[in-house]
Amino acid sequence: MDNTAIANYNNSVVPSTLTTYDVFTNPNVYKTCEFLAQSNFVPDSYRGKPQDVMAALSISITHHMDAFTVMQNLQMVKGNARWKSDYTIGAINSSGLYVGNLKFEIKHNDAGEAVECTAWAIEKATGEKVFGSPITWDMVVNEGWNKDSTTKSGYVQKSKWNTMREQMFRYRAAVFFARTNCPEVLMGYYTADEGDDIAANQELQYEDKTAPAPAPAEPEQPRQPSPKMRLWNAVLEQVEGDEAKAADICKAVVGGQTVTEDNIGGMIIEASKMITESASKSETEPEEVPEHLSEEPY
Repeated sequence: MDNTAIANYNNSVVPSTLTTYDVFTNPNVYKTCEFLAQSNFVPDSYRGKPQDVMAALSISITHHMDAFTVMQNLQMVKGNARWKSDYTIGAINSSGLYVGNLKFEIKHNDAGEAVECTAWAIEKATGEKVFGSPITWDMVVNEGWNKDSTTKSGYVQKSKWNTMREQMFRYRAAVFFARTNCPEVLMGYYTADEGDDIAANQELQYEDKTAPAPAPAEPEQPRQPSPKMRLWNAVLEQVEGDEAKAADICKAVVGGQTVTEDNIGGMIIEASKMITESASKSETEPEEVPEHLSEEPY
């Protein structure tokens, strides 16, 4: 239990110490947070939200900070706590870990534009000069930090990298320094710049996941035989595969016409009639008598 004390008054109006346990159990603390949430001294993101004020108060106690300092620098964005960009530099300078303030080495190109920035400081305990990872313009471009982002609601957020490049280099270099050398000063929270990068990436992932799936390809339909071939198949089937007979019937039915979708039905019917009549005729005609038997024996 963190026993760091800040002044508080209980029902007996006697000063006592306030712990993180008290924040969530003492009803007087919640009443105080309600008053603060209506105050013009708290940022808009905390205005009218006593629960968020309570959370900021708990953080301030746990990390030995002033509650107003936490609220002024820790923003709640869609349920995620993010430090303001300039907070990182102040937190490093006031941490007591380094001699003097955080320094920056900035390189420029021939046009005078900042193209690289590295943060460094002298470690108080060892006297050693320690560095953060360098931030280069190639990194900015490859990571897409300089691109404008569009939210799902259509709001376009302009990237500050294109209008205040050198300042953005300092902010990001400070974050890289802190992540490498003193992550405790950020208390595990992202900064606003890092949060914007994460949000932009989530927007991209969201768009990718919700993009309509490509329509399934239509199954390829079997190629339809030509009208002339369909007539041939229909006749051939009715004459039980007798190709010579089928050819004669088809020639008789077509009679020099072009077989089309419009007339194929009638031709198949006509062919069926010819086949039926041919079969009937062959059944009724008398069997031809061989010539040597055609004369009467008497």
